[in-house]
Amino acid sequence: TTPPPPPTPTLSIDRRQRQMCIRDSSITVPDSEGNVGTWSSMALDSNGYPVVSYVDQTNKNLKLMHCNDVNCSGENESISTVVALLSTVDVKTSLVLDTNGYPVISYTIYNGANFDVDLGLARCNDPNCSGGDESITTPDTAGRIGYWTSLALDGNGYPVIAYQDIGTDDLKVMHCNDLYCSGGNESITSPDTVGDVGRRPSLVLDSDGYPVVSYQGQNKLKLMHCNDPNCSGSDESIVIVDTSSRTGDYSSLALDSNGYPVVAYHDGATGKFDLKVAHCNDVNCSGDDETITAVDTAGRVGYWFSMVLVSIDYPVIC
Repeated sequence: TTPPPPPTPTLSIDRRQRQMCIRDSSITVPDSEGNVGTWSSMALDSNGYPVVSYVDQTNKNLKLMHCNDVNCSGENESISTVVALLSTVDVKTSLVLDTNGYPVISYTIYNGANFDVDLGLARCNDPNCSGGDESITTPDTAGRIGYWTSLALDGNGYPVIAYQDIGTDDLKVMHCNDLYCSGGNESITSPDTVGDVGRRPSLVLDSDGYPVVSYQGQNKLKLMHCNDPNCSGSDESIVIVDTSSRTGDYSSLALDSNGYPVVAYHDGATGKFDLKVAHCNDVNCSGDDETITAVDTAGRVGYWFSMVLVSIDYPVIC
């Protein structure tokens, strides 16, 4: 049977709900040592405690914080340096937790001295990355690559990473052959090379373990749904979801209960600068009748956000 169409995205919040959200929100500053907190990525452990990767600009370190409570309010959170960085310019991080609750982080290695850009991967040996002996690898160093990384783990716990090659302006996908991406024979493909593509990708895996990636390409919102775990068939489904000009940046992707993509993104058209949500009507967004809604148009909005789906596939965006 044909699954029902997805519900229309709804983000309406009445005045009382807004007041409750503001009143009941917990806002803490768990790390204030220097200029810290840029390019952050967060996941929740099995207790609901935040785990955050971020960049320490002052000391040029990639750091990880694992909170001891749901609000990071105890002032005794675990804060560790995962790896020393060559530069803190444009170091993007993407964090997931493996089945043991151990952090896995993809990140940009930028060398300001020679403008070289590589892809880095850190795999921690404990929940806090506190052993000082974490696995640190550079699984792709061919050219200026590793920008805008987005990470997921497959059913074996092997990393799958979407990122941009800024030397060729191509979208790349790497599927590792082991937990640490250390074999030197990882699957690396360039499934979209048409124009300037792959900016700020957001990657998830479908129920078959096939990558689904939203990204900005040719100044439009694009979505790719691969036909295999490595995106290696040269016949992936690649569509332009929103044909408006200067749109699709800062995308955040999730799959609803039917496996249909839901994408929050920035519309940067002149005079707009809006936050938009596209909810697809099929797994590939190929029907030309996707639901696209401008959910926040008050001022210059839609930068640097994250989206999850809750309840009956309703988006929540912060």
